[in-house]
Amino acid sequence: MILPVGEVRDIIGKGIVVNDHTSLTLVEDLVRMKDVIDIGYEVIGKIVVSNKKKLGKVVDYAVETDSMMIKKLYVNQNLLKNFSNQQLIIDRNQIIELNDKHIIVKGTEQRRGVLERLTQPA
Repeated sequence: MILPVGEVRDIIGKGIVVNDHTSLTLVEDLVRMKDVIDIGYEVIGKIVVSNKKKLGKVVDYAVETDSMMIKKLYVNQNLLKNFSNQQLIIDRNQIIELNDKHIIVKGTEQRRGVLERLTQPA
């Protein structure tokens, strides 16, 4: 069963609030969403890549409550590359492409060019 976004009334610390159990819909009843549902895309566990270099794997994500869109990805880096064991936080606007195997994000070189253009006087 699937819970359509329009049926979510509120999000609280213990979970999601809906009016009643009839808010849940059978997958078979969502005919227009069948192709998307059949893909079965999972964000958790996807490898994050930048400039053809592996940054790590997605371990969690943050969702905007109004639109239910993913806003941030939390990525654990390889322990050998990152001795401090800090997570990378990747904003939605840094994502270039999603595919079956990877999430491709902008590299620091690409972002630096944008920041330089923004700070130069007109």
